[in-house]
Amino acid sequence: RGQSAIVGPDGSVSGSGTWSVGYDISASPVYTQAPWTDIDFPVFVLPTIFVPGESAPFPVGPAPGSAFTLEGSVQATSDGAGIQSVTSEIYEDCCFFVDTLVATCTFDASMPAETFAGILRPYSEPGCFLFEAGGQVAGSAGSSGVSDGNFYQLLTQPGGPFDPDSANVNVKVAP
Repeated sequence: RGQSAIVGPDGSVSGSGTWSVGYDISASPVYTQAPWTDIDFPVFVLPTIFVPGESAPFPVGPAPGSAFTLEGSVQATSDGAGIQSVTSEIYEDCCFFVDTLVATCTFDASMPAETFAGILRPYSEPGCFLFEAGGQVAGSAGSSGVSDGNFYQLLTQPGGPFDPDSANVNVKVAP
C-alpha cells in the first residue's frame, strides 16, 4: 500500500479511497474465492501545537515571544539515511474567512537507514515562535489580525496527496 493507492503484486494500481480486495483461486473442479477485506487509506491529524510546560490558552509576549513545539509525522521522499527538509505552517483559524498564515517553520527531520520512500517518520520541532506585535498575535509570516484566536499547524507534505493539519489551540496576547 502506498499513501494514495493500493498496489497489487503485479504492479497494478487501484486508485484511492476505500477498496474491497480479495483473491480468487482457480481450482478444479470448484472455483473458490477468499472473503473480501476492506482497506482504507488513513487520514491522520497532527497533534496540536504547544509550549512545553504551559497549558492553553497560551499567552504570547513581545518578540521573540513563545517557542511553540510542532509535532507530527512526515512522509519520507526517498529510501535510506539522511535528512529531509520539512515545512510546517501555523495559521489563525478565521472560521468563515480564509485562514491567516502567521508563521512558516522549515526544519530538518532525521531519516534513519531503514527509511523507505512513503513511510511516515515522526518529527518534533521546538523552535516555531509566536509573539505579540501591535497588540496582535504574530509570527515569522506576519500578524494574525487578532489579539486572541485559535491557531493550528498545517504540514506541507512533500509528494503527498494531502496536507495534514492539527486541531485548534487558543493563543492570546499576554496581558
